[in-house]
Amino acid sequence: MLDLLEEHKLDLLSKKYLKAIYAKGYANIPNLSIDEVRSKFGFIGDNKDFFSINLNNKNISYKLFNSPVPTNKLIIYLHGGAYVLRNDKQNARNCLEIANRTKSDVILLHYSLTPEVKFPEPINEVSLFLQNLDKLDIKDIKSKDIYLFGESSGANLAVASILNSKVNFIKGLILINPSLDYYNDYGSKVEFSENYLLDENVRRYFATQYINTEEDRKNPLVSPVLSEDLSILPKTFIANSYHDPVRDEAFVFHAKLLGKNLDSELHTFNTIHSFLSMNIKPYSDHCFVYIESFLSN
Repeated sequence: MLDLLEEHKLDLLSKKYLKAIYAKGYANIPNLSIDEVRSKFGFIGDNKDFFSINLNNKNISYKLFNSPVPTNKLIIYLHGGAYVLRNDKQNARNCLEIANRTKSDVILLHYSLTPEVKFPEPINEVSLFLQNLDKLDIKDIKSKDIYLFGESSGANLAVASILNSKVNFIKGLILINPSLDYYNDYGSKVEFSENYLLDENVRRYFATQYINTEEDRKNPLVSPVLSEDLSILPKTFIANSYHDPVRDEAFVFHAKLLGKNLDSELHTFNTIHSFLSMNIKPYSDHCFVYIESFLSN
């Protein structure tokens, strides 16, 4: 049996991704303007093949990726990016992978980014979209099983939008490296405070773009771990990474769901934040195997 340190030694591919991202100046993000952050770290818009629906005088854009086979499953994908970044090319690759691996139709949803809008506007937009799914031009949408799939900050929006909208038709939540608590400190935030993505100063920089005041950190829609009523949440799949500052809040959220007798499963992979979007193997492949099983049960 390997000791704990050896057991959780970071693999070469994960290290390679970290080295490349930090070489671009990731640790210097708090000293950059929003435009500079987006230029360096991925604001790539692509409105090709996007649909737009007007809801309450708000235009919300989305793109549909079809399953390779007929399906009754529809996954709504909420990308990560700390509420600030969007990379449609990468997000499209993610959605195609999800569609092909899970045999599901997938919607890539464009929620408004911060700091152009602040909390709770992105949550309100996702909630509004969920409440009006029957208005989308998607065949047989009323008979489909609907799932929400979020990564990092997108996972936060997935949980918060259900808590906010109170929709009760979501069949399942898929949360990858979820960021679920902006208020409490955790051991993983100390252990991986630098050089593992989401450095402490970077997390604070992005959070201040999203929230209005420090008091917002205690709001259950910002920090769903703090919510006292999670009963509306459907069955939940959580994947977190060992070498990730937000690792421990996923453990706490999972335990809280189980403590409320809610259906939740959690898988921890020996890699870094955003491993699924970056397709860090073998962890991304293993994760999809678990997701396929979750969707089929």
